[in-house]
Amino acid sequence: MFLAEFIFQYRIKELGLNKDDFEIALPVTSNEGFLGFSRQTSPDIVARFERALEEVKADGTYDAIRERYGISPTK
Repeated sequence: MFLAEFIFQYRIKELGLNKDDFEIALPVTSNEGFLGFSRQTSPDIVARFERALEEVKADGTYDAIRERYGISPTK
């Protein structure tokens, strides 16, 4: 599987597999996720989304959601 580690962790748990049965053959050098918006999306909407995302990261909600799904917290 060629996946970022946090996605790998989620998929392995979802499939009921043990992550220790796998080994990293080629590390993914970025764990960044991306979200695209339509070109017709208002820049104000995009800015509001960016601010809201930063807020949930700052207050711990983002990591709490990741933990709920068995994904390691952000580093």
